[in-house]
Amino acid sequence: MSVQNNDCLKLNLYQQMFYSAGDAIDILDLQGHILDVNPAFERLYGWTRDELIGHSLPVIPLNQSSELAERINKVKNGSVICKFEVDCVHKAGHKLTVNLTLSPIYNEAGEVVAISGITRDITEQKVTERLLRESEERYQKLVDMSPEPVAVIRDGRVRYINKAGLKVFGYYSQEDMLNQSIFSLLPSNNRNDVVKKMLSLLKEKEYTVDFVDQEMTRPDGKSIIVEATAMGIVFENKPSIQVLFQDVTERREMEEALLISEEKYRLIAENMNDVVSILDENGIMKYASPSHEIVLGFTSEEYEGQLTFEMIHEEDLPSVLEVFQEILETGRSQTIELRHKHVTKGWLWLELKGSLFFDEKKRTKYILVVGRDIEERKQLQDKLKALAFEDDLTKLPNRRLFEEKVKIALEKAEDNNEKNFAILYLDMDDFKRINDELGHAMGDNVLQQFAQRVKSSLREQDILARLGGDEFAILLPNIRSRDSIDSLVVRVQEAISEAWIFDNYQIRTSSSIGVAYYPEDGRTYSDLLQHADHEMYKQKQYT
Repeated sequence: MSVQNNDCLKLNLYQQMFYSAGDAIDILDLQGHILDVNPAFERLYGWTRDELIGHSLPVIPLNQSSELAERINKVKNGSVICKFEVDCVHKAGHKLTVNLTLSPIYNEAGEVVAISGITRDITEQKVTERLLRESEERYQKLVDMSPEPVAVIRDGRVRYINKAGLKVFGYYSQEDMLNQSIFSLLPSNNRNDVVKKMLSLLKEKEYTVDFVDQEMTRPDGKSIIVEATAMGIVFENKPSIQVLFQDVTERREMEEALLISEEKYRLIAENMNDVVSILDENGIMKYASPSHEIVLGFTSEEYEGQLTFEMIHEEDLPSVLEVFQEILETGRSQTIELRHKHVTKGWLWLELKGSLFFDEKKRTKYILVVGRDIEERKQLQDKLKALAFEDDLTKLPNRRLFEEKVKIALEKAEDNNEKNFAILYLDMDDFKRINDELGHAMGDNVLQQFAQRVKSSLREQDILARLGGDEFAILLPNIRSRDSIDSLVVRVQEAISEAWIFDNYQIRTSSSIGVAYYPEDGRTYSDLLQHADHEMYKQKQYT
């Protein structure tokens, strides 16, 4: 490639750079007249290239023209003047603040033949700086007068602290604390932790770090505890850490004193699976754990200060009061199941364990109650109980439950000097014929109706059970004489002798009934049942 071609290539390159540059560029002759401007200059100042060529710069205000002339003279002598601020004027008349760089342009002989000016608009930047400066001034005043202690730390030393901070640390003036090492205020056992947190702010650029419960030492030797939040900032143009802190020494001392008396139950209180409460000697709720709202629907605030017994089902209340009093008198822990009011579900089964403890200062008695929801367990127990003790067809007690009831009656009779009771054994005469002729569905229907008629003839305290098939038994407690049994037998037989109508069928039946009287006819369940069964079959032989 020839020298001429190379020069042409360079010229084209320079022209491309001139016209595509983002900064405004103007070229002046040594008399200050415009030789050329690029498109960025036109966009910045509003004048077109044709309007400017051959004229002096119209963008410089008169009050700055002499200062600019001095700088241009220096450039003529070969100096480069970089990035000085100038207030310029747009064609529309509004002011622009720019950074201006002036450079000499040389010919091949090394002579300055022209001047280039490169302009960058910094108007928005200057506005931002002004607002920031004003904001910093307001912020500085706010921090100085703030009742919250504030300090700035850089390189491990205190670079600023407000009046509230001086008061916390026991200093009288900023001069006494400025440039003091922050680590001189910290006990040696937690300095490493604080250093790590400060480095994370400066190096990892975390926004904030909480310094919770930091022990610090005042110049008078007194230890204080502060809660602090630190954030990375720029202070005096250098990376620093601003710390907002609060003296919590008295609060922590009070909390520790409180924990001494409450640590017995506070560890349990946050167990969300259980409800935890504290009752005074009168049953007033002094504390209710947050889990009350989850389990029972009522907030802690709705419980505290209220009489807890008002939330208990009236049928369970007597036993609850008895247990409550027993705990207060004996100091022994007790467990009880009860129904407790729920905000939407009515009554909910709970298992509660109560334990006595004392306020260690006043020796006041309190009861710690820990409870849990046993609704599902109770429902399961009821289902299992029904399966174990209830006849599925008639919903009467089955043979197993009847035996338990008779054994309880035997125990009560022995405890009450052989108080009398009786057992009746009965079945339906000709029940096999009903099943054979009309079917088992009809037979089941007859058994259900039979059970209802017999039950309606009994006293409230009497217990009717289905032993199996068409065989039934009745426990009659508190029998005064055999005559009273005879009258009851007559009522039962009259009830079941009335005709039954099922699907246009009229059915009549009768029952044979055997009686065993305690203690004359036996003193055990098997003896009494066997005697009643024998008497029933004797009845059948006579009918």
